[in-house]
Amino acid sequence: MFRGGGDNAATYQAIQNGNLDISNINADGSTTEEDTIIRLSLDWQMNDDIMIYGVYSEGYRPATQNRNAGQLGTNQSGVYEGYVVPAVAVTDTLENIELGLKSGVDGRSTATKCRCLRTGRSTTFRCRALIPQTSPS
Repeated sequence: MFRGGGDNAATYQAIQNGNLDISNINADGSTTEEDTIIRLSLDWQMNDDIMIYGVYSEGYRPATQNRNAGQLGTNQSGVYEGYVVPAVAVTDTLENIELGLKSGVDGRSTATKCRCLRTGRSTTFRCRALIPQTSPS
């Protein structure tokens, strides 16, 4: 039935009890996912030395089947009491927004980049400047 660390009787019982949802698993044991991801980048060359750019992109990781589907979770206390490992893990999505400035003066190039990264669970924001070191003559 399912590969993994449990016995088939326990998995079958979890399905019968409604504790294990297998509605999104096809008859051949596969799952079907459809999604569109986007990547868009724009840049503007202000002059020979300065460019401003922006990037928007999305990421997507499809659902996977759990090998231990139908088994009780190892932590059965508190809010996890009665937790049964699901048959399919949910998808992950990612959204990235990046704005930056690149410049080159006196033969040296610098870059400043600000990035906002958002997943379904959290958002992070980070800015950094990349300035090359000059060596003393």
